[in-house]
Amino acid sequence: MEKILEEVLAVEKNVDTIIQEARSKAQEIRQNVEKEIADKLTEARQQAQKRIQDSADQAREEARKIREDKLEGAEESSKAFLEKNKDKIEKFIKEITRQIITTGYERG
Repeated sequence: MEKILEEVLAVEKNVDTIIQEARSKAQEIRQNVEKEIADKLTEARQQAQKRIQDSADQAREEARKIREDKLEGAEESSKAFLEKNKDKIEKFIKEITRQIITTGYERG
């Protein structure tokens, strides 16, 4: 009977040891998984941040190109307008100059 009791106690002790080892291993696995999740979240955040930065940079570059194109177009339109209306503008300037000169003589 004593031998059976000793065997039961030995088995219980062995079971306790196995349970402790299992708990320890489970804790280790849990910590590894939590670290892996944290690492993956950090990596995902960094990738998202990079994508956002890349998109913002691309949008700025596109806006710059559009602005340059619009300025170039406006400049070309302005030059074309001046060239097209060169005679009218010169005629207008001469007329204004004539009126100023005439008005000045009339007062003086």
